[in-house]
Order: sequence, then C-alpha cells, then structure tokens
Amino acid sequence: MKVLVYGFKSYKHWKKNITEQVLDKIPENKNLVKVAFPLRYNKKIFLKKIKETMPDIIIGLGQHEVGDMFRVERKAVNVKRRNQKTEPSFIFQNKPHHYFLTLMLEEDIDSWHSYDAGDDISNYSMYVISHLCKNIKFAFIHIPKNMDVEKAAKYVNKKILESAKEFMPEGEQAGLSKFYVKKEVISQ
Repeated sequence: MKVLVYGFKSYKHWKKNITEQVLDKIPENKNLVKVAFPLRYNKKIFLKKIKETMPDIIIGLGQHEVGDMFRVERKAVNVKRRNQKTEPSFIFQNKPHHYFLTLMLEEDIDSWHSYDAGDDISNYSMYVISHLCKNIKFAFIHIPKNMDVEKAAKYVNKKILESAKEFMPEGEQAGLSKFYVKKEVISQ
C-alpha cells in the first residue's frame, strides 16, 4: 500500500506554510511519499507526481487562515480564484459542480467536517485530483496556520494510519506497525 501526502510551499505574504513544516516532521518510509507543491494552478504538477508514485491513498494538506481545529474537507467545488480581487472562475468548463472526496476521515475532538474548502489552491487541487483520479482514495485536511507543528504532524500521522488500515485487507493490517519508523507515532 502506498500513500501520497502533499502540502504546499509558502505563498503570498506567509513566509512559512504549516503544511510544508508538517511534511518535514512526518517520518520517512518506503510506503509513504511526501511532496510540497508550489502554489500554481496547474493540474500537470499534481498529476505528474501521482503518475510517478501510483498511490493507493492520497491525503492533501492545506493551510487554514483562521480557527484552532483541523478541518477535514469533504467536498471540492469546480471554482478557483487567483486572488481576492478577481472573480471566481470554473476549473473545468462543462464538468460537475462538485465532487465528494472518496476517503472519509473521522471527526474527533480536534477536528470537524467541512463542506466548503474555499476557492483557492487547496480546493483547486482537491477538484483536479477528484476529477482526474477517481479510482484513488482521497482525503484533504486543512491545518490552522498557527497550530503547533508537532501536534499537527501527530494528527496527520494518525490519519495516515487510519486510512491505510481502512483500505488494507484484514490479514495485512498486522503489518501496519512497519508502516511508520517511529513507534510513538503508531500509538497516537
């Protein structure tokens, strides 16, 4: 089982993007591919990495400007906006208005389900991947920009493990202890 976890590099006036920092904290593993994408509205950037890695599961990470809880996104909408001064436009003409993400991560005390990912690069990546990679299980988590990076990395690790367990055949689930390098991550 291969998992692709992606986030984004810093952008606009933000000198750091918490998703890039979280990716750095997630332990390296042969079953896990981590990538921080540049902030570009270009579907080829996402699809190239997906074709290279051929993941079974994709978990996207985005930086959220407000709040103190993780937002587990459920829906991607066919709109994008390059900046606050421009009007939203369609990502793809004559395509569905929205897609529901195919991997339902559980809510918990630190998170809530959201059905409005906005109209920026996070939503764009969600829509493009949902539209063009329909056979890959996919989830997306928005992380508050001011959250403790260690806490965020532990949360993402927990969701990776839950996702891998959910879609792994029953007999192979015992092998999940080898999925992570650090034992303390497994117990989270």
